[in-house]
Amino acid sequence: MFKLETSNDEIKVHASLKERKFAKDPYASIDTDQVLDFLKKEGYNISSIEIKNHAFCSTTGNNPTLKGTWVFSKKKEEKNVKSVKSTPRRRSNANQKDKLLRNEDVDGVQPQAQTSVSGQNKKVSGK
Repeated sequence: MFKLETSNDEIKVHASLKERKFAKDPYASIDTDQVLDFLKKEGYNISSIEIKNHAFCSTTGNNPTLKGTWVFSKKKEEKNVKSVKSTPRRRSNANQKDKLLRNEDVDGVQPQAQTSVSGQNKKVSGK
């Protein structure tokens, strides 16, 4: 049995179980998942509430806990504010590549490029 109590930013759910009198009476328990299912059926958006206090009710054991109270608080909606992060710009690697490859222009003289590799320019005699 659930009893719902709401205030401004707080939701309280009081749960209670009937005591087992006879051995043939079934065992029963209430946990947080069942309370959340109850709130979902009542129309609450579970993703917008957080648990402040939880309990567990059960009819098992010598001194069973038959009553419990769960306390939930409503999450405050945060406005989506775009945060602009400035990222450092990458420097151009073109100058570094030229130094590594020795492709820089030295007083207007272009470097000599390897035009052929030995053994590749052989003429093939054909019929």
